[in-house]
Amino acid sequence: MSPALISFDDVTTMFHDSGTHCMGYGGYQVSQPVRYGHARDFVEFPSQFNEHWAMHPDIFEHYAHHYKTGEVMPKELSDKINARRISTRGIG
Repeated sequence: MSPALISFDDVTTMFHDSGTHCMGYGGYQVSQPVRYGHARDFVEFPSQFNEHWAMHPDIFEHYAHHYKTGEVMPKELSDKINARRISTRGIG
């Protein structure tokens, strides 16, 4: 089996999409029918909320491992990823 070597942007996208598909459909009820099964003012909240878990230290250490050694990503490198993420907010 080959390792899944993906960028942190892709990891964030996976967290975002699991917020949409997992939390978004089960976390609320509406009294009026809406298009596509979402309350339009609420559709992005679970996804954007879920993105923040990608860098939470308790979550990060469970998936950010070196693909050969299994060692958890060094804090210095995760700090660089986090600094880049913060410095590029609002871009894109």
